[in-house]
Amino acid sequence: MTVFLGAEPSMLMTLGGGGEAHLWSAGHGVVSVDLGHAKTGERAARAHPRVVVLTHSDQDHINGAGPFFAVVTADKMPCGLLHELWMPYEWAVLVDVFGQVATNGVDADDVRRIEDLAEPVGDAVEERPDGASRSGAEPVQWADPLTAEAGSHIDAAEGDDVNFHEGTISNVARALSGALAAGTIEAHYSPSERDVEGVAKDITKKAVKLGRILLDARSAEWRIRWFSTDHTRARSWMSSGEPGLVTISNAQEVQVHRAPANGALLLRSAQLTVQNRRALAPYLWGRGSAGDAVIWSDGDGGGERNLRDFPWYAIGVMSAPHHGSRNAAHQPIWDSVLRSGRMPYVIRTGGSKRQTPHPLLRQLPAARSRSTRSGRGFRPGDAIWWQGAGFHR
Repeated sequence: MTVFLGAEPSMLMTLGGGGEAHLWSAGHGVVSVDLGHAKTGERAARAHPRVVVLTHSDQDHINGAGPFFAVVTADKMPCGLLHELWMPYEWAVLVDVFGQVATNGVDADDVRRIEDLAEPVGDAVEERPDGASRSGAEPVQWADPLTAEAGSHIDAAEGDDVNFHEGTISNVARALSGALAAGTIEAHYSPSERDVEGVAKDITKKAVKLGRILLDARSAEWRIRWFSTDHTRARSWMSSGEPGLVTISNAQEVQVHRAPANGALLLRSAQLTVQNRRALAPYLWGRGSAGDAVIWSDGDGGGERNLRDFPWYAIGVMSAPHHGSRNAAHQPIWDSVLRSGRMPYVIRTGGSKRQTPHPLLRQLPAARSRSTRSGRGFRPGDAIWWQGAGFHR
């Protein structure tokens, strides 16, 4: 795959093999968007990406993370490069609160909205070395999701078995029960008392899964950056991330405060990780006219407000939102591209055969669209290549 490293002009490679994973190069660094399943993650690692964006926590987007970092650690990335992992900020809150609650079972009185725990980069209060803030306010405690508390529970887990420690599930369940009794969980998010233990197991499984990814990234000495769809600004695609290489079109980069150990916050952060509409949408910077790309993942693009000024004139190729399914939540993206009067090349990848494809996909000429789930002779180990003027496979 060394030919991919210096790809010029812009090149998008969508990997087959289940799930969703894309590699992008425009001659100034490789970006991986999601890591699909195990084999896909291994293939992505051998392209030596400088930035990996995990858009959301669905299994078909992140299951390849473990194999990816196993290859990274074994092969050693090229020297002199700063490698980065970008993720939704609610993952940081979930793993942070889980570590505290699983250890102590504490249900703190401090109940804050999850979005209040994040500050857009540039807006955060600067602190002096002595811990006092420049403005004289109380010092800010930034979250470290991989505290000793969280790390000990993640390290203790074996496979996907969440019954690795008798006290873990019971402490999480106790925190949820305490929040229910205190009325701090909003009614439409609230599990019933009889469901608490099952919810506690699900939360633990999710926190351990995401925590392992963070541990692997830290072991590989990768920098971790957080992005929030709750703090989107106009034209985020221009500045949120690393302009010239990759930015996030529907989210703002944030720093995350240390979260209180609270059952309500634990539940809310876990619920947000499974909301597809919050998936990050990476904007991939290319070369030449209409040489950029956008990967919509399973999200809604930030809705109509965020899509109003989207630069469709610069987009050469895009992924079909939510695997190209016909879903009202993703219609704003299709409406936006239709208003622009310019339809880019479209790649449909992953998803289920049961999903009804969006009508627009059926209307596109064969030369303008490709799918990893259809097409004569397409095998799991194949890939779809887009380079400037069209598709190659």
